[in-house]
Amino acid sequence: MDEYGEEDEDEDAEDKKKEPPVLPIFDEKEALLKWDEENPDIIIQDSTKDDIDNDWILAEEEIEAKIKAYWSPKEN
Repeated sequence: MDEYGEEDEDEDAEDKKKEPPVLPIFDEKEALLKWDEENPDIIIQDSTKDDIDNDWILAEEEIEAKIKAYWSPKEN
């Protein structure tokens, strides 16, 4: 088509020469092999010990006191 919506004669001739599209054949074995390669099994490791943030080093008693103070009722 040209810019005014009129079809060119060359395009009609090319359309007649083209073969109709062919539906691709799905190869299940190949797809499954590709899937296994691209998506390996997830390996779940043993649980790790708790990660403790040591940016502010406190003794165990100080940690407990801070937690207790945080959860205690607030005074107005």
